[in-house]
Amino acid sequence: MKCVIPESAWPRVAGKQVDSQSWDAALDVVQKSLIEIAVANKLNSLEDDPLIAEAFRQCDELQANKYLTVVRTNSDLAKKYAISPRTVTNWRKKGCPFDKGQWQVIDWMFARPYLPQSAKQKFADQFWRRSRRAARDIRAVCLVINQPVPDVIRELCEG
Repeated sequence: MKCVIPESAWPRVAGKQVDSQSWDAALDVVQKSLIEIAVANKLNSLEDDPLIAEAFRQCDELQANKYLTVVRTNSDLAKKYAISPRTVTNWRKKGCPFDKGQWQVIDWMFARPYLPQSAKQKFADQFWRRSRRAARDIRAVCLVINQPVPDVIRELCEG
């Protein structure tokens, strides 16, 4: 059974919020220590000591990617992508892949006909690179089909 926990519910350590990757990394360190204890006690396998074996299994069970589905809140996503929480809600309805990572979200944003100005400014470099790559693809198609390359495309490819 997976639990759905908003990312804002993760504990804070030294004023910083612990994310799922840090959680898993900490459990990996505990498991490594358990293996080192088993080696130090000259055990052939973890199963030779039931306490160590159970602790190892519990760590494996508590891995965030197996136990938790971390869902970022709208306000967290709004800050990350320089948009409003209401825009996050609307984009979720329209299929924005927030759960697949920043690169997919930026690709999705790039394909949108309208973006908030703050998002355009924040990701201007990434959008410029995508525009240039698209212009190169259009230029290549024009050359393959023996059509003239539009001036706008030529300028993007050169600039």
